[in-house]
Amino acid sequence: MALYPVDEVVTTSIGTPYTLTWNPSEHAISYQVQIGFDLANPGNIDNQAIKTVTEPWYELDLPDYFVPYSVTWRVRAVFYDCLCGNLKPGGFAPWSQTATFTHGFEGPAGGFIFVDKGEVSDGWQFLETAPSDTDYARVWQDPTSEIGDDAQQQAVGTGESNTAAIVNWLRDNDQADTARGRAALFCDDLRVTHNGRVFDDWFLPSIGELHRIYLNLFLNDVGGFRSASYWSSTESSASFAYEFDFEEGRALNYSKDSRRVRAVRAF
Repeated sequence: MALYPVDEVVTTSIGTPYTLTWNPSEHAISYQVQIGFDLANPGNIDNQAIKTVTEPWYELDLPDYFVPYSVTWRVRAVFYDCLCGNLKPGGFAPWSQTATFTHGFEGPAGGFIFVDKGEVSDGWQFLETAPSDTDYARVWQDPTSEIGDDAQQQAVGTGESNTAAIVNWLRDNDQADTARGRAALFCDDLRVTHNGRVFDDWFLPSIGELHRIYLNLFLNDVGGFRSASYWSSTESSASFAYEFDFEEGRALNYSKDSRRVRAVRAF
């Protein structure tokens, strides 16, 4: 008989409950899903249990005490033999490519993962928000001074260097002690203790990183974010910096006064 492979995995839902979804395969009567939790070796799922489902989705049943950084999984279709109506060897499509489901899982510092690059590069693979009880309103910076290019990067992966540029500028201009409540210094000073570990490597996210938080967490009601504007570390001029309005779903260029702040970290 002809085998109709499951299409490449196209999406996963984010949040609770965690649900894996894929495109249905023509003539399939059921699907087999194989799931692994090996972060160090995501492809090592051969010894993991296989689950059988009749619809093109599978809800993960994760124990409360175990929240993995990522779930690696693959799926294949199961078919009846067209002549006798019974399953027999050869009634399985090939396994799909493996996919990794990460966004929305709790990170090691008690926040939530919103970026997974798939592999470590430049010293990190994941970005994690700080826990929701660290979410405060803070002023961005002196509205008459421009920090410059080093604090004006927008892409994912640039929030840490933006924050370093802002903090260094404050220190170089003798403002560090008087500006502790400002957004970048607030993040740089943040200390979070979770499961007995202290995490002190926080920074103010870039505008690109805030956009990912909006897409991967806020829209799925994960992370305890408000329908409000959040500061990024991306400056635009002496008087303005970029914020992301979670209520309207867009980035705005705004004067450097008070907005919500949520720190992030890379690991």
